[in-house]
Amino acid sequence: MNKERSSQLTGVAGVHYVAAYLAYLGFHAVPTTRNVAGPDLLVSDLSGSNALSLQVKTTIWAMRTRGRGDQKHSDHYEWDIGWSSAKINHAHVFFALVDLKHFQELPDVFIVPSKVIFEYFKGGNPVTWRRARYHEEVNKIENYKNGWDLLKQALNGPDR
Repeated sequence: MNKERSSQLTGVAGVHYVAAYLAYLGFHAVPTTRNVAGPDLLVSDLSGSNALSLQVKTTIWAMRTRGRGDQKHSDHYEWDIGWSSAKINHAHVFFALVDLKHFQELPDVFIVPSKVIFEYFKGGNPVTWRRARYHEEVNKIENYKNGWDLLKQALNGPDR
């Protein structure tokens, strides 16, 4: 399988995993048309009156380590975001950063507000940063790990 096809299928796997999990939680989650600008998933409550958008970014294995032998430790997670997505900053747009973990166990999904991603890349330059790659330290992103409650609050919160 060539690399392009493999990365496309990885992305599709992440979108469908997130959609399935959101359905399990009691929300509508509809994948959008692939290869078209815009969100990857449209998500709403069951009445359809409260909605948000998800940008889904998926990798086979996101965890990166540092050190050798007994000194080896978890250091950061890493996803390719893409410059067009990195520029999104809207209260009703979230990122679902999926770590498939080679499906050796259930994937982890980091639910991150678009503002957090936007701030991370704010000083970046597509000319000097060849790729918009998000690599955040473990201790700075762990609070978003499997943070489905953030989406529940956004869809069912008092301001909605």
